[in-house]
This record gives sequence, structure tokens and C-alpha cells, in this order.
Amino acid sequence: MRVLTDKVFQQPEEQNIPEEVAALQQSSSLSYRHASLALYFTELEKCHAAERAITALERLDEQITKSLDDLSHYGAINHQQIESEDEESGERSKLPSQSSVDTPLDVPEGQ
Repeated sequence: MRVLTDKVFQQPEEQNIPEEVAALQQSSSLSYRHASLALYFTELEKCHAAERAITALERLDEQITKSLDDLSHYGAINHQQIESEDEESGERSKLPSQSSVDTPLDVPEGQ
């Protein structure tokens, strides 16, 4: 868990905590102590949820980076294999060029 600094407690939105506790106390008929605890645990859960989201996004970023690395490695190996086969056979690759591949933008009108 991250350590809170003094700056966190000096932020303007954190200065109205007594008013929030009083409003919660009046709306739910709780004692000031119980309203304070309820507000504290609500904010604590928000922090935990944010930390879980950050962790999940970091893991997702790692997995995407690893997948892209694997794909680029596979593409390099596949390209080298095609070139070596071309050299052995003395022919150019029969793979279509990038310009001959239809993209959604190249579809004739009316279809």
C-alpha cells in the first residue's frame, strides 16, 4: 500500500471531511464515530480498487508487449525462412505484395 504524504491531507477536497461525516450522520442516523468509520472504509475501498485496476493494467501491458514481441519474432523468422526458400529455388516469393491486398477502403462502390 502506498504511504500517504502530508500533501494528500492539504488538498482542498479533503478539507470538507467533517461536513461529509455530518451529512452521513444525519442521513443515516449514525453516530459521528460510525459515520466517520463508514466514510473511511468507503475511501479505503476506493484506494484498493484503484490499486487493483493499476495492477491489472500493468499486467495487461506486459502481456500485450510480450505478444507483440513474439509476433515480431515470428514474423522475422517467417521472413527469413521465405527468403532462404527463395534463394534455394531461385524464384521470387509468391506472397502478394502489400499493394495488391484488398483493404476495406479498396472495395468498389456499389457492393
